[in-house]
Order: sequence, then structure tokens, then C-alpha cells
Amino acid sequence: MGRVGREGKGLKLGVILIVAATVLVVGVTGMVRGWELQRRGLCCENLKAIRAALLAHADEGTPRSSAHTIQSLIERGHLAPARVTCLSARTSNYVVVLPAPSANAGKIVAAYEPKSNHGGRGGAVVFADGGSAFVPGSDYDALIATIHSGPPSE
Repeated sequence: MGRVGREGKGLKLGVILIVAATVLVVGVTGMVRGWELQRRGLCCENLKAIRAALLAHADEGTPRSSAHTIQSLIERGHLAPARVTCLSARTSNYVVVLPAPSANAGKIVAAYEPKSNHGGRGGAVVFADGGSAFVPGSDYDALIATIHSGPPSE
């Protein structure tokens, strides 16, 4: 009779361990996803800061064709150095585009990050009107292609 009681306790302990392991795996997966979502949000904020710095730089009367590089924005005090690094990629590789003024500013890319920054799953983009978003997969590819093919039509 003592033996039956021990097997019952062993079975309960095994079930408890399986449930605990499952909860741990689900919890860790959720935390990793949360960190990546936070990093994506930070990339959007960084791109917004770059756009704002470009506007401040232009307001100084600097011609659009001269030195609108990220480094020049940092040197002139318009952009904090911390704003130019993607935390997911741990690198500074944002791309600045100098779009011509347009009534369609909400669809025109002003700056973006390479898709590789987030494992090829998409990238953060800031538009000429100041809006920003993390654009996933093939939508990102199509949007970035518009930079090279001209502005989207309304």
C-alpha cells in the first residue's frame, strides 16, 4: 500500500514539473517578444528624432543639398548620438532620404532602417509628415521600393 501512495505522488510531481516548464517557456517567449516590440518602438522614436533634426537643420538656412548626414546633425547639436543606434542590430545604420515637398507627405518615406535590423521581419520608417511605424515584411519591401521609383500616387 505504501508503494501505491509513492507512485501517485511521483505522478503529481511530474505533472507539476511539466506545467512549470511550459509556463516558463511561454513566459520567456513572451518576454523576448516584448523586448523586440520595445526595440521596434525605440527605432520609430529614433527616426522621428532624426526627422526633427533634419527640419531644425533646414530651418537654419542650410541648403537641402548640403550635409544632411546624421553625423552633421550630431555635430551641430540637433541630434543626440544615442538616437542613431538600433538596439536590435546594435549598430547605426539608419538611412535618411531627402524627399521633395509633397501634398502626399503621409506616404513618402523620410528615413528608414534596413530590414536586417530586426531579423528581416521588417523595419521602422518615418514619413515626411512625421508619422512613423514598424512596417512588416513584404509591405516594407514595397514601401522602400517607392523611394527608388518615385512618390506613390494618391
